[in-house]
Amino acid sequence: MGYYDEYELIEHSHLSDCNMFLVELYYRQFHMHKELELILVLRGSGQISNEQRDFTVRQGDVLLFDSGQIHELDGGDEGLLLLAIQVSRNFCKRYCPQLRNTRFLENMLNPCLPAEELEMLRKAMVEAFAAYLQKSMASAFGCMAQLNVIFEKLLRCVPYQILDQTQQVHRMKTQERLRRILLYIQEHYREPIRLADIAKLEDLSESHVSRFFREHLNITLQDYLTRLRVEAAMQMLKNTDLSPTSIAYECGFSDPKYMNQGFRKLLGVPPSQWRSETQPHTKAKFRGIEENTQRIFTETEAKEYLFSLY
Repeated sequence: MGYYDEYELIEHSHLSDCNMFLVELYYRQFHMHKELELILVLRGSGQISNEQRDFTVRQGDVLLFDSGQIHELDGGDEGLLLLAIQVSRNFCKRYCPQLRNTRFLENMLNPCLPAEELEMLRKAMVEAFAAYLQKSMASAFGCMAQLNVIFEKLLRCVPYQILDQTQQVHRMKTQERLRRILLYIQEHYREPIRLADIAKLEDLSESHVSRFFREHLNITLQDYLTRLRVEAAMQMLKNTDLSPTSIAYECGFSDPKYMNQGFRKLLGVPPSQWRSETQPHTKAKFRGIEENTQRIFTETEAKEYLFSLY
């Protein structure tokens, strides 16, 4: 499963139009979902990035990411505990088909709702998840009832746009192009990658690719490649005895000095110092360095957590 796709290892998905789960998250690389995603921050603070900006999140914040919207989550050293609800727009297609063409214009929902409405939204999210976990015929109706409450509040309080057919087709093509580019980079970042390679892949000019990448990831291609390569190098420094020089070449750096520069820029120390100072329990910022950079709660753990709230 690609790093830009769904969260991994969701063991208790059973309703066809939604997934709901608790996740303890330290870092999640840029990714997107086919579904609309609502997130309730239950514990911790961190940074969220999308195509346009970065913003800080704290306990009690409610976030909304539209389908196909690229975003990155960083929970820092302490991590975030999140309730994630991913919903297909098809869940209401018989009585609100226009939702399929609706795009919400805000990610941070706290400023959009009055305090009382915001608290009701949080409560509806928790109750939807509680019903989701019960897996009975009655609880399925309870879960969908809470989803209707949630979307009533979203459509009443959060700015949105209804796309016409032309806009919808353009959006889908853009999302598919971004998916292809990210997949290509993920599969080939250990090799030399140039703008010309991606331009040829997409039949575009190099300048167009450069603008497209900056517009949708808010970062240059070279900086993005450096981050992926540093991430891979961190794994190898932690889990192998290979020398930093060998690791640099293995991870796609054309010269070890570039890996050195990347580590200093992103982590503040050279690779050898990072290796010597990193302890087994350290929660690193980058996806994949620790097994628990992202951990989905089991169904039993999720029920126990909800029980502790009441």
